[in-house]
Amino acid sequence: MNSKSKVFLNLIISLIFLAVLVFGFFSVFSLKVVDVKFSVVYGKEYSEEIQNRLDVYKNKNLLFLKTEEISEIFADYPYLQVTELKKVYPSSLSVSVKERQEIYKLNVDDHFYILDDTGFVLAKDVSYGDKLINLSGVSVKSSVVGNMLSVEESELIKVVYEMSAVGLYTNNIEGIEIEYGLEKSDVVFHMRTGVDITVMKALDEGLKKMENAMQAYDNADDYLKSTDDILVYKTDEGEIKATWTSHDA
Repeated sequence: MNSKSKVFLNLIISLIFLAVLVFGFFSVFSLKVVDVKFSVVYGKEYSEEIQNRLDVYKNKNLLFLKTEEISEIFADYPYLQVTELKKVYPSSLSVSVKERQEIYKLNVDDHFYILDDTGFVLAKDVSYGDKLINLSGVSVKSSVVGNMLSVEESELIKVVYEMSAVGLYTNNIEGIEIEYGLEKSDVVFHMRTGVDITVMKALDEGLKKMENAMQAYDNADDYLKSTDDILVYKTDEGEIKATWTSHDA
């Protein structure tokens, strides 16, 4: 065999070896398993549909797979929230999903919107629950399903969501009325027992005020709850007080 033949043979062998390496590389990191863990009933309802959409990504190279594309699939299901999305080398993708819970109901232009505890819009004119918190008094800028509710009172509404958690959400609260102005940010929590908790200037230590209000509420007997309301405010000395007042006051 002459030198030219040897060079040509070595080139062929090198190309074959390179092809094997490339094939092996893509084969090893080829996506084989897409493992989706649904922790809720709603997610299981759509599990087969979602799995079919995810199966399209099988056999694609895991190294170059954009997880953003996977997240976009779940964006079509507002009630589902991806809590973990990670590549498990060499050939798996792990996705954990939880359900967003219905908490608030908001009426906007003859339609009602369902929100979770953070103000994420879950649905329009349809609900899977019955006892939701009626939210009112906000100036809505945008209420699009699959996006966060946008309101003029953005800072105040965040505090209201946190205060609702202190009030144990739908377990205790029937409605929330926001009274927003240039000099005040008062919020009224309508409790299911008939008690109105009025938090004065909620932007000023609203969480602490709600904690004091709930302490007074939980310590009261049924008779007091049937006749009185709670007013929460901060004194000139900086002390937060939760005071029971007559319904008629």
